[in-house]
Amino acid sequence: MESVQQTITRVSQELNCSPTSRRLAEHLDRHDELQKLRQEFLVPKISDLPPYCVYFAGNSLGLQPKNTKKYIEEELEKWATM
Repeated sequence: MESVQQTITRVSQELNCSPTSRRLAEHLDRHDELQKLRQEFLVPKISDLPPYCVYFAGNSLGLQPKNTKKYIEEELEKWATM
């Protein structure tokens, strides 16, 4: 199996561009087999954030799955009627 570094090196050579180029990043995004999963999450819009805010989607919590609110409300309802 090819490492991430090997993939980046190989594809950037195929595209004849730098491994840090926007062209490579956009190519990898277009060919990402997990790309469809992005629609499962709430992605903040710049207009919803304060002007002084920088949003980092990290590994701790990351983006909120769209179903989260529904599941939490279901559990709160169960709790309320115990």
